[in-house]
Formats: sequence, structure tokens, C-alpha cells
Amino acid sequence: MNYSNDCKSKWRLRSKWLAVLITILAPISFSCDDDDSVGEILAPSGLRYASVTEVYEGKGMESAKPVVLSDTQPIFEIAGGTAQDNGVYVENTFAIKDSTGVVSLVNENVLVAGLYKLDIKVKNNSGENVFPAAFELRIMPSLAEDLIFTPSIQTISKDFAGSKTTGPDFKGSKPAIYALVDNSQFAIDENSGEISLQDGVDVAEGNYSLSVKVTNAAGEQTFEDAITVKLVNKSFSFTNPTASVTEGKEFVSETPSAFGNGTLSFALVDDFGAFKINAETGVISLDAGNPLTKGDYKLSVTMTSDAGDVTYNDVLTVTVEAPSLQMVFEDGWQELGYVNGEHQLGNFTQFDFKNPGYQDSKLRWVNSWGLNTTLRNIDGEKAPTAEMKGKKEAGVNTENDDWLVSGNIDLTDVSEPGILIHIFQLYVWDVANSVAKRSDKVTIKVSEDFEGDVTTANWDTLYEFTPEEIYQEAYTSYAQRIPLVFDYNSKNELSLKTYEGKVITIAIHVVAEDQSTGDIGIQKFQIFGLK
Repeated sequence: MNYSNDCKSKWRLRSKWLAVLITILAPISFSCDDDDSVGEILAPSGLRYASVTEVYEGKGMESAKPVVLSDTQPIFEIAGGTAQDNGVYVENTFAIKDSTGVVSLVNENVLVAGLYKLDIKVKNNSGENVFPAAFELRIMPSLAEDLIFTPSIQTISKDFAGSKTTGPDFKGSKPAIYALVDNSQFAIDENSGEISLQDGVDVAEGNYSLSVKVTNAAGEQTFEDAITVKLVNKSFSFTNPTASVTEGKEFVSETPSAFGNGTLSFALVDDFGAFKINAETGVISLDAGNPLTKGDYKLSVTMTSDAGDVTYNDVLTVTVEAPSLQMVFEDGWQELGYVNGEHQLGNFTQFDFKNPGYQDSKLRWVNSWGLNTTLRNIDGEKAPTAEMKGKKEAGVNTENDDWLVSGNIDLTDVSEPGILIHIFQLYVWDVANSVAKRSDKVTIKVSEDFEGDVTTANWDTLYEFTPEEIYQEAYTSYAQRIPLVFDYNSKNELSLKTYEGKVITIAIHVVAEDQSTGDIGIQKFQIFGLK
């Protein structure tokens, strides 16, 4: 296309002025754009939750996410709350997720039925706004559930005025009205749920399972076998109302049965200068070494509960007795007989260290302790006897080191203990010449630490018999070997008083170092003491 020079000049002029105009207007345009962008950032507005939410009392819930106008990420919090229609607002019971605004309640929360409104604060980069009553929740009454009496088995005493159970607890709307189902023997407090015996009704002792109906704002609910009531005649008693104890000895009663409301405590009406009672358990006791003398002591107890003090007279009679002589240990072979290959020594055990024992043709043990049932007692009657026989062949070395060892003998509660022993020895004492024919030694020894090994235990020598005092003539009839009797009354050396309060072991130790051992027989071994 061809243009004239005049036309070209006009175009150049117009373009020049257009450039100048753009240059002038550009700053104005950019300045207006900046102002408009600042004005578009706004504080949160228009917060909306879904319509009123409903939930049953005590149940958890979670709301839907709300709608809010905000150019930047909003942050939510609960600014406060109110309650209507008998509701009671409790701080910090509602929770809100700060990033989403979702409102929630946990299960078993404490809010009661009513209408609840929450003020919600929302913040963003520009500012914050509080939206009054933005969230509403209607909590509806709920039926009773999970009714519990604690404990589930409770005791009511017929002799204790005001005796009753505790009230129950349950999940659901409160308050509630309680009623027993199909029962005319017991009464229930309609407000507290405490159960008691119906006035003027004669009910036998025993266990009674009761059903309870609970009525609240949501309706009624029945709980079958909600509690077991144990009905007793007395609130405080001992299963065994009599007991005995020896003078000066320790005594501890059984734990009594005690029932009442609240924390119970106990006190003796008269302690006779020696009795004690555990204020929490009611156990009655005496210390060792107490000064009480022989007699009957009737003890009365005052029990304190939430209902007050009640005194129970003569609930326990303790008879204090003078110590009596009792057998605290016996040999244990009196009812035994021969058994081939067995020593049959009852409460004793034998140990032989020089020559091993064996049974002869008549099954009697030789060179060790064993049972012989052919011998006579001091009354001339046959009685089992522990016998240690030695060989009688002259010139044959039959050394013996034999032990007859008892089981444990408990003297922890025994005073003045001592030994009774029926013993004889043959072929050792020469009566005509008043001299011992052999070197036999028969010794009673005591250990406080014997644990099964004779050689490692420590032994005290209590008494060593002389051949002269325990010999018996070797009668023509073997069965006529009658034992001699020794006891701690006639021979002080047989007293075990040194070992009062201890557990001991006793041994009969026979040692012979020359030709042979004379027969040693123990027809009876017993320990007596005062208990």
C-alpha cells in the first residue's frame, strides 16, 4: 500500500501523543489496582452450623463441619455457652476442633437434659469475630441403664435400727424414682434407692435377690436381680463365741462378722486390764505374758457406724486356764509291728556308722535300732519296743555307733518340758562284782540345728546313763525284760527347760568300742510339758 508523505506525518503525530497518554495513565492504573487488592481481605463472617442437633443425655456426639466466609484458613474456638430448659452449662465439657469447627461431646459426659447454645469465635489473618449462639444442641432425657449397687451383695442386720444398703448408681437422666418389684419384705427409699427391712415384717435370715424399677424423665426401666441382700440377726458376732487360752499365753480371736453403714470402728467396754481390740477389724487379742488368772472373761464390744454407737454384750467369752501337763511328743512306734526290711521306728529314724544293721532269723534287728514286739511293758503286757542288739560272740569286734533320732519337737508354746523314758540294758553290768563288763555308753543328746545329717549337727549331751542304773538281768525268758522308768520329775537331768520356746531334735546315742554291745531297749519315749 502507498501512502502520501502528508498521511505519514499525521500518523507519526498521533502515535506520539498516544504514547504520552499511556505513560501518564499507567501509574494511575497500577495505583488503583493496589488499593483494590487490600480491600478484598475480610474478617470471618457468616458462620453457620446445621439445624439444632439432638443427642440423649450422657451420650457422645460430633457435629457437622460448619460453613464460614473467610479468605484465609479460619481458626475456631468456644467463646462461651448457655443452657436453657433445665440444662446446666459446664465449662470445658464441649470440645471444638480448631481447624474445622466440628463440635463434640464424649460419652458419659455430665450434661443434663436441656438446650445448649455455644458462642463460637473464628479468627483468620485479617481479624476475628464472635458468633453468639452459633451452635445449638438439644440433650434429650435418657432411660436408666447399667444400674449398679456397690457392692452387689450387701448386709442388713435385724437387730440394728437403720440398717440399710447403699443407694445405687446408673447411667441416664436424673433424678429418678426407685421401686422394688414384687417384694413386700423389704422397702426402698424412692429418692435414694437405699434398701431396708420392711417395718413389722418377720423375715428369716438368708440371702434375698431383689429387682428394682427406675423411673425418670425418659420413662421406666426394670433391672432384674439388681442386688443381693444378706439378712442377718446380729450386726456384730463371732462364729465361735467362746475361746480358751492358758495363763500368760498369747491369744488372737477370729475376725468377727460386722455390718453397718459407713466406716465401722470397734472398742471394748471392759478390757480387764489385758485384752485389746483392733479398732478397724474387731479382732480381740491378749499379749504373751499377760497378767490374767484362771477364769471366764465375758467381753462386750461397742460398734460405731454412720448410724451411731451400738453395744453388743457378751459377744465373746474367753476362758483363761491354768497350765496343764500335756504330752507334746511321743515315740510313735506303739501301734506298729514287724515289717521285713523296715526298722518300724515311728517318729524316730536310726543311723548306724560302725557295723551295718541286719535282721536275724526272728526278724529282730542286730547292730542297729529296730522294733521288737515280744517284750513286756512295766505292766507286764506286750508292747512294741525300739531295741538295739549287739552280737554276743566273744572275741569278735562288734563296735557300734548307733543313733536313734527323733523328728522335730516343737517347744515354742511349752513350759517346764521334760522326758519320760522306759529303758533297759542287758549283758553290760556285772551285778555280782558291781562292775561294767563292756564300755557301752548310752546318751541322750539334743540338737537345735539338726537337718538330717547327724554328723554336721551340733549336739548337747543332756544325760548319760550308767550301766548300773539301767541294767536288767538276762532272764531265762527273753520276753521278761521289763524296762526301768525315768522321768524329769525324778531325774532333773531329763528336764528340757533350757530349750523352752525352741524347736529341737533328740537322739539316743549308743557307742561301744570293744567286744560287743549289750542289748538296749526303749519301750516308751515321751515328752511332757505345761501348756
